[in-house]
Amino acid sequence: MLANDIQALVPGIVSQVKSNKVRALAIMSSRRSPALPEVPTTTELGFPSLLSSTWFAVLAPKGTPNDIVRKMNVAINNVVADPETVKVFTEMGASPLGGTPERVAYVLSADLLKWRAVVKRGNIQMQ
Repeated sequence: MLANDIQALVPGIVSQVKSNKVRALAIMSSRRSPALPEVPTTTELGFPSLLSSTWFAVLAPKGTPNDIVRKMNVAINNVVADPETVKVFTEMGASPLGGTPERVAYVLSADLLKWRAVVKRGNIQMQ
């Protein structure tokens, strides 16, 4: 992006925006980023369906016992809720959420459906 090869940004470049190395035109969200409150959302700009987010999850192999999954989930949620973790993520422009294994499965499934439809509708091909 800094070389002008792409025109999109992801969490983690807040410092480049704040130092005017790049200009943020919009946040692809229905709500403004606390890290860049001056940047409007795509919803505010009249594109309410132009939403996208980068998210991260910890996944375990299929068949991992539920008690192990639950213990991992509790430990991860504790880290995500730690004030220092929240501070670091927020400064990068990310929103640490935490959640349940069921929520991750839902978000993953919904994103697969959404982006599969976008690829098909746009006849997007790998090069």
